[in-house]
Amino acid sequence: MAGTVMKVMALMLSNFLVTSAVITTIKVYKVASSHNDPFPICTIKVVEMQRISRTSCALKCLEEPLCRAFCVKGASCHINGGHLDGRWPGAAVGHIYPGIFTYDYCYAYLEEGDVTSHIVSTSASTVHSEGLYPEFVINGFYCHIPKYHGPLFYCWAASPSDVQGYWRATLDSPQTISTIYVWTRGDGHPTPTFDNVEITFGTSSDFDNPVFDTYPNTALITGEMITFTATSPVTGQYLQVRDLSPTGPLGICNIQLLQ
Repeated sequence: MAGTVMKVMALMLSNFLVTSAVITTIKVYKVASSHNDPFPICTIKVVEMQRISRTSCALKCLEEPLCRAFCVKGASCHINGGHLDGRWPGAAVGHIYPGIFTYDYCYAYLEEGDVTSHIVSTSASTVHSEGLYPEFVINGFYCHIPKYHGPLFYCWAASPSDVQGYWRATLDSPQTISTIYVWTRGDGHPTPTFDNVEITFGTSSDFDNPVFDTYPNTALITGEMITFTATSPVTGQYLQVRDLSPTGPLGICNIQLLQ
């Protein structure tokens, strides 16, 4: 049609391609199909379909700006705002969120250049007595729906008395990173848990590395995604998120490292 530019979206589902008339390219991959309570809470909508498939459900996901994953159960396509990636182990029996929901299958999308999967170990200055462990930051789950940002028991938090604490990650090999996304606690806790934070990244295994970027503000208690951007891409293997504020303990719910 004259004067009309057709925009094409390409969606990778394992080893096949889906196209529609919208611009963007995303890759999706299969993830664990069992989930504890917060994942269904993050459901944007459920679409009943007469002929359901990975492709048809994926296209419904693409229609929703907040969609980060989709699951199929019978003839139902579940459009979900929960961030998932290949590190997500699936539902845990005995978790603080006891409900387990199992779908036929689930897919999620990964941003281009995401190297978070290269993290092989984590540690922290302290761990909150509620059992909010440092490895939860890379468990591959985060809820993007504003009302449910960062379900607490999928986050790491330092002990309440640990001011100016830190969270650390070691990668399996040196990676070049230009952007880091950090999702903060969002359950409305009145004490700031992400306030004046610095990220360092480099090749020194004692974590005494150059500053990658800083966040001099206080994150919303309802949770938000904080973007850290290096002035130029940095190659390293050892990452530290450090609290520079004496006002309260540090808490982090999810992190992504992008080339």
